[in-house]
Amino acid sequence: MPITITLNQSEILRATANLGKANQWVPATIHKQMPILGKQIKSLMQDQLKSHRYLGTLGDSVSFEYETPIFTLTIGPMAKRGRYDAGMIAETGTGRIWNLPWLPIKEWAEYVGADNPKAVWLSMRKHGVLPNPFLWKTMNRMEFSAALMATSDIIGTRLAAQVFAG
Repeated sequence: MPITITLNQSEILRATANLGKANQWVPATIHKQMPILGKQIKSLMQDQLKSHRYLGTLGDSVSFEYETPIFTLTIGPMAKRGRYDAGMIAETGTGRIWNLPWLPIKEWAEYVGADNPKAVWLSMRKHGVLPNPFLWKTMNRMEFSAALMATSDIIGTRLAAQVFAG
């Protein structure tokens, strides 16, 4: 016995009529969900940065911004180290830092339990800071994928409902 699938032509016509007005309801659906996604990913990024926490400045500076006219969600730390982007320093590391101040490095080394703070300071002056690719680590977390999937499911479901229900 075969399976028979019949499409109701009136439903198809109604769906295509609603698609003609998509510019009125698609943006609102997306704009509602993106800030929710931003809050979720902000929290994940802050959690990812905890392993390298000292004073918490970098993690505390993580924020998100959703630009509705261009449908763009930006999430990341805003902290600076002097005139340099602290997130970029953490992400990519640095080259040698000849003018590295002693006291903040000494305090950090003591905080993390380094045996010889002076050796840490000299190494950073000579070799720089090792990278901590927190962006990549954040995006590879299961919770990141789950947040993206949940957001796309919500948006997709609402768009499909709008197409067929009007």
